[in-house]
Amino acid sequence: MTADPARAGDSLDHPDEWVRVRAAQALVVAHDPRALDACLKTLDDGADPLPLDHTPAVFSLRTMGRPALAPLLAKLEAEDRMTRLHAQRAVEGLTRREFGFDGVSKWEPGGLELWESWWRGVGYRSDAPPEARRRAVARLGQWLTTL
Repeated sequence: MTADPARAGDSLDHPDEWVRVRAAQALVVAHDPRALDACLKTLDDGADPLPLDHTPAVFSLRTMGRPALAPLLAKLEAEDRMTRLHAQRAVEGLTRREFGFDGVSKWEPGGLELWESWWRGVGYRSDAPPEARRRAVARLGQWLTTL
C-alpha cells in the first residue's frame, strides 16, 4: 500500500489499477480529504472476480456516509454499465445505513423492509434504459434534499 498519503495522490493516475487502488485506500485510511474523490476515480479498479460488482472503492464509499451520496449520482448515469453497477452497490450500502443498517450485519427492527420498499420506489437498476435510470437518479436526488 502507498503508505504516505501525501504521495498517494500522485499514484491515482498510475497505469496499474492496483497501484491506484492502494493509493486511494491509503487516503481513506488516513482520513485524507482527497479520499472521496480518489474512491470515485478508482470506482472500477480492483473488481472482485466473484462478484464483479464490488471493488475496494465501493466498500470505502459505503463507510464515508452521506457526503459520498451526491457525488455517486453522476456515476449512476455513467456510460459504462460496470461503473453504474459499482455506484449502485455503493449507494445501496450508504442508503441502507439511513434506514437502520449498522453496515455489518444488523438492522434496526423493520429497517430492512422499509429500505427494500423505498429502494423499489426509487426504481434504480444499472441495466435499465437511460431514461428509466435518469428518472430513478432524479428520485434519489430529491430524496437527498430531505436528509
